[in-house]
Amino acid sequence: MVETVCRACGKTFLVKPSWYSTRVTCTRKCMAEYFKSAMRGTKNPNFRNASEKTCSRCGSTYHSYNHRSKFCSIKCRHEPKPLNPISPKRQCRIWKCQRCGEVLPRRRKFCQAHRFIRNTCLLNCKMCGKEFQDYKHKKFCSRECYIKTVGPRQRGDKSHLWRGGVSPAEKIIRESAEYALWRSNVFKRDDWTCQICRKRGGILTAHHIKEFLKYPELRMELANGITLCWDCHSSIRWKESQFVVAFQLIVSKRTSLDPRLKITDTSGD
Repeated sequence: MVETVCRACGKTFLVKPSWYSTRVTCTRKCMAEYFKSAMRGTKNPNFRNASEKTCSRCGSTYHSYNHRSKFCSIKCRHEPKPLNPISPKRQCRIWKCQRCGEVLPRRRKFCQAHRFIRNTCLLNCKMCGKEFQDYKHKKFCSRECYIKTVGPRQRGDKSHLWRGGVSPAEKIIRESAEYALWRSNVFKRDDWTCQICRKRGGILTAHHIKEFLKYPELRMELANGITLCWDCHSSIRWKESQFVVAFQLIVSKRTSLDPRLKITDTSGD
């Protein structure tokens, strides 16, 4: 280490020999004070662009090296631009908000408060009769009123998704012990590995190759199930028919290489 003297405060400090010619101050604070005087005026390499300028926002005079500078500070730069005063020739014309009647400083149809709701109107809720302001196609003032009105007429066999009351039976089957055994056997046969992305473990699902509702006789067949991760199962949703042949080939290969247990009756255990 080599001793040198700080050019800002005059204290002696130690520096590496390789930094002796470049390290001139002992701390960052001293470095800032040193360069304030060392880079001032003609000592600054950008002195050729230096000039006295007037801030276009507040009108104060400031010194700058940037020939594109327009503002004296960051505060003036980000301050909102003032509204242009109405010229004497147009003072005879007054613009008012079409919603509340507020006098506007420039040619506008609506004030700032009603600028984004100019296409709305006053309506009456069809459920509670409450008056509210919204677009013309709206019929209810809130989500609660919508559910109270639409809910009863979309319940049970009145719903457009009604399939003859199959949901309760489907729920009973999916919660049965036989279905749980079928699901665990599918995972065991596929070694708890997604058969699309080959990722082992995680959130897995036993997917029915042929649909659960359309083929009730194949619901508990081990050959009709395949292990998929949650992401892959979501990616083939509504496109299951396109993957039937591919999934059947994968299952047939798995069964031929390593046949697994069949569905067994556990009622006697």
